[in-house]
Amino acid sequence: MRGRILIVEDELAIRNGLKARLEAGGFEVATANNGRDGVAAFGASPFDLVVMDVMMPVMDGFEACKAIREKDKATPIVFLSCLENDADRILALDLGAVEFVRKDDIDTPRMSMEYFMSLIDRHIRRVRELEGLVVGGSGLANGGRGERTFKVGEMEIDVHNLVARCAGEEIAITASEADMLQVLDMNRGKCVRYDGLIDALRGEGFAIDPHAMVQIMSRVKRKLGASGDKIRNVRKRGYVLGD
Repeated sequence: MRGRILIVEDELAIRNGLKARLEAGGFEVATANNGRDGVAAFGASPFDLVVMDVMMPVMDGFEACKAIREKDKATPIVFLSCLENDADRILALDLGAVEFVRKDDIDTPRMSMEYFMSLIDRHIRRVRELEGLVVGGSGLANGGRGERTFKVGEMEIDVHNLVARCAGEEIAITASEADMLQVLDMNRGKCVRYDGLIDALRGEGFAIDPHAMVQIMSRVKRKLGASGDKIRNVRKRGYVLGD
């Protein structure tokens, strides 16, 4: 078995079709038809990954993602939605999703079902590597946040609990902000190229829009205040985190 997947989708045809394709690909699959039932199913049984729609009755996907992340910060969540704008993609990342895939792209020349399943495999593998269940993993921060902290200027960044601390005060940071800071810290003093930073956040070959990445960076620098000045933009190249 490649992994145990929870599909949260209100459209019956899409839910059953995706379930059948994933099961044919070697996954074990459970389903829920709204966010509330999805959260309940997630709490009742362990899953390796969640595939979730956004616009659903009773509880939408964003609210369901928030509820899951309150209890579990590691299990990958992949949004599968008809929404297209950058604001929704950014919100999905901020809530802790690892992918935001357009429904219309699945099973087309833009993204074959085999490629979609390989994305699922990759995120499941990353979590298992972080948990020490797979030997020989790269240890890269992609897709997971370990129990580690590091300093950006005077700020202590806690990537697991998603907070920045300074002089006894805590500032909440989002999942995407934590991931971005962690990648910069792991390459401290080196220029992390724009495309490399996006790939580290979203996965090779499936990047968010560069404009969205710049927005996330600008926002986290504002949160860090004077410490944010330690992150320097190298024009037309990328970002450097200094000591």
